[in-house]
Amino acid sequence: MPTAHQKLAESLAALQLLHKTGQTVFQSRQLKRLDRERLLKNGFLQEVMPGWLISSAPDVRDGDTTSWFASFAEFCAK
Repeated sequence: MPTAHQKLAESLAALQLLHKTGQTVFQSRQLKRLDRERLLKNGFLQEVMPGWLISSAPDVRDGDTTSWFASFAEFCAK
């Protein structure tokens, strides 16, 4: 049975596939539910609004807008 770290690694691999295409803004349907929940819980994704996510660093503090400003133009384009 996979450990929690192995499950997170699998979810990060799914996120990496999206990053390889140059994306930092995602619709939630682009990731499996379990991957999305794990990545949100561990801080690798942030929800911008229902159905839309942006990549984030896990050490970002509440209220930090760096990820949002870095992804704003791509979000508007989508």
